[in-house]
Amino acid sequence: MQPARERTTSNAVLEAMKADSPDGPHANWKTVDLDRGEVLFTVGDRVRYAFFPIGCVLSSLAGLTDGSTLEVSMFGPEGAAGVLGAVGSCDASTKVVVLVSGKAVRVPVRWLRAEFGRSERVRSALLRHIENVYYQAQQSALCASRHSVEARLARWLLSIQDRAHCRNVRFTHEFVAGHLGVNRTSVTLAAAELQRAGIITYRRGVLSIIDRDALEKTSCECYGAIRDRMRRLLR
Repeated sequence: MQPARERTTSNAVLEAMKADSPDGPHANWKTVDLDRGEVLFTVGDRVRYAFFPIGCVLSSLAGLTDGSTLEVSMFGPEGAAGVLGAVGSCDASTKVVVLVSGKAVRVPVRWLRAEFGRSERVRSALLRHIENVYYQAQQSALCASRHSVEARLARWLLSIQDRAHCRNVRFTHEFVAGHLGVNRTSVTLAAAELQRAGIITYRRGVLSIIDRDALEKTSCECYGAIRDRMRRLLR
């Protein structure tokens, strides 16, 4: 997706924690620019920093030894990547990549761990986020086994737009296939169907959402289930 300008200036989980920190933002917090396709960590890596999107979108991918992958969760300004290190192991269990370029706040996991032990508000914010991630993962597994590629592609595009507030997506069939856990040809056919229906246009590596309402109707029920659950947890 194209870099989003002025998408958002805050992150819901981070703001909840900042409000309860006696010293305000930690001196080691840093706002960083992340590029599409950048890998933040992969399975087995020692996670030293959590990333709180304030303009980017991140994706968490499960994988097999043959190189095949499936997106199990997505994070925008409502969430973060790497926070499990605050409550358990610091070893990454998934690969996390940047879906949409933009800014994020990088926070040391050691600070999160200390704040998790100190503050009820921080514990609540992080645990609600972790519950949201868990729900996304289980719904994504069910979606991958039961729904068509076309419906899943629609869900994926809607989920990105909700977080990035952009209509234009930098789109390569191979990249999307790795997130949906399907082959490149399946993505090509699904995108062609959406384009024939006038829901999207696709030209020179850029996909544009033309009819959001029709895209929602094409999507499977998992889109609404994940969206509504996230809203309830994070309000």
